[in-house]
Amino acid sequence: MCLVDIPIKTVDEPGQAELQRLITNLGTWNNTVAPPEEHRKLAVFAYAADELIGGAAGYTHWGWLFVSHLWVQDGSRRARLGSRLMEQIEAAAVGRGAEMAHLDTYDFQARQFYEHIGYEQFAELENYPRGHSRHFLRKPLV
Repeated sequence: MCLVDIPIKTVDEPGQAELQRLITNLGTWNNTVAPPEEHRKLAVFAYAADELIGGAAGYTHWGWLFVSHLWVQDGSRRARLGSRLMEQIEAAAVGRGAEMAHLDTYDFQARQFYEHIGYEQFAELENYPRGHSRHFLRKPLV
């Protein structure tokens, strides 16, 4: 059978085994042309009286920190807690050898906060979601 004749199936709820095989095979290919992956999770948390009031999470990879999540409890905002969480996760990433950080946020989230702490926009996905924009930012750590 010719490759152009192979049927392609659309799946709304793909199985975990198929997804894992896709990820594994892509990773195997990537490792033949790029440095080995050193994808390591990283998180910092803030507690007040044993209650979680904020945190930042992400991972380090190929000399970069990616911040996937930052959250500060409503009553704890505007007290530099977000800045301190970001400073700590960035410092931990530098300790792992990261030289740069990147993240993304929406116009209805914290773009101005990230710019205030030194991140610069390098791309924007307009009208995502409709009527809004997704912003991609980066920052040198060293």
